[in-house]
Amino acid sequence: MRGFDYRGSEHFGERINYNNEVTLIRALALGRADVGIVNEDILSASPQRSHVDMGPIHDEASLHIRIHRSREDLVDPINNAIERIILNGKRDQIVKGYLNQEGSTRVGTP
Repeated sequence: MRGFDYRGSEHFGERINYNNEVTLIRALALGRADVGIVNEDILSASPQRSHVDMGPIHDEASLHIRIHRSREDLVDPINNAIERIILNGKRDQIVKGYLNQEGSTRVGTP
């Protein structure tokens, strides 16, 4: 994806940059790209999931937020809010909304 570097990328072959994971998944589903590195949760929620084979995990990393040291008071409220949206399903709604932006997941069967 545009703006990201990946470990081992010197072995990947020609690089094609996509603006986001939605367009990369669409390109994979339509056969316009051979391989892509995509967040597993985003791929799993994509309507094109059945048209894309998931290979081995390239890398695992936790997501994190950086908070300025002067705002340490925000750590607990942010952590609590993250836990709450995961438990109540709001995170999944956000992911699905992301996937449906601008009709980006409206792809015909390849």
